[in-house]
Amino acid sequence: MNLEKIKKVHIIGIGGIGVSAVAKMMLKLGKKVSGSDVNDSEIIQDLKNRGVLIYSKHKKENLSSDVDSVVYSSAVPENNPELLQAKELQIAKNRKFQFANHNSRSINCKLQTASCEPQQSVPQSIRVIGRMKVDSRFPLNNF
Repeated sequence: MNLEKIKKVHIIGIGGIGVSAVAKMMLKLGKKVSGSDVNDSEIIQDLKNRGVLIYSKHKKENLSSDVDSVVYSSAVPENNPELLQAKELQIAKNRKFQFANHNSRSINCKLQTASCEPQQSVPQSIRVIGRMKVDSRFPLNNF
């Protein structure tokens, strides 16, 4: 999906370090962001303070039909009710790395993530590798 066509994105497991960076990137681009996470954290509170609607449970009702794209981390199981609802509503679904990699062309940078254990939501490091023309909407110290 073309990033310019996305108006609203819903992020499952939004408290993770990788997907929370995607949420902040979408906010900087002026997109509406919602999400869900069963754990509360400083990341969740920061996103709420930025205006993100965050649900504390994973339920299909969290996903509205006006969502253009669903992003989720590898820690989210395939039987997650929000993922199943996205399929039913025919909303584009992307894992965090797919979404970031596909849309990095639109923001003129690459977002790379590294994890200690694949398929788990563990502390991850995010590196933004800019080309010579770095998009000024994404200052590295503001993520």
